[in-house]
Amino acid sequence: MNNEGLKKILIVEDHPILVYGLQLMIEKEDGFDVCGVVNTKEEVLDLLAKLDIDLVVIDISLQYQDGISLIKQLKGSEHKTPVLCLSMHEELYYAEQCLRAGASGFITKSEPCEVIISGIRRILDGEIYLSESIRRQMLKQMGHGPSPWLNAAESILSNKEILVFKCIGQGLNNREIATKLNLSIKTVEAHRYRIKKKLNFKNSIELMRFAIRTTSGEAAIV
Repeated sequence: MNNEGLKKILIVEDHPILVYGLQLMIEKEDGFDVCGVVNTKEEVLDLLAKLDIDLVVIDISLQYQDGISLIKQLKGSEHKTPVLCLSMHEELYYAEQCLRAGASGFITKSEPCEVIISGIRRILDGEIYLSESIRRQMLKQMGHGPSPWLNAAESILSNKEILVFKCIGQGLNNREIATKLNLSIKTVEAHRYRIKKKLNFKNSIELMRFAIRTTSGEAAIV
């Protein structure tokens, strides 16, 4: 097979059966190539230095390596390759920890194959991707105090999108945001659309609730 033009994906997993299934599933998709399977930080960094890798898929429950610590080490290195976390845990806590560490997505292993593939594609497009069960838990928690999700959201938004996002969280409408940030209404609408797409929200109501939830306690933009 000619691998030129394929998206190179590195798998960090130490369970042989899961490795086999994950590799088979990914390589069945057009445009993807599993360029390696490793299970230690040293191996990951070695391949990142040698290959132009597009995405790292990490099982956070590695036997000899703490997956979340590994994500922090990868994001703190010179390599800024996006990371997708796979986990057997469906609790929101683990997703929060992964996003705080710098991951771009969190998917539980109980999800169907097509969900994992969709997550890979969305992250390669620059978005944050979460399992539906995690998204539901996140939405339920909105309105219950400070959220750890803002840093993760800001990590993939442009500076102008962050300002618009925070204005949304302050309850401002498009015209008010345009006036405050000295932008046209059409530009604000475009920013809102891109924010919604990047953060994987289905509609503007979900985006607004999330923005209000995550920016609570933030200083107002003046």
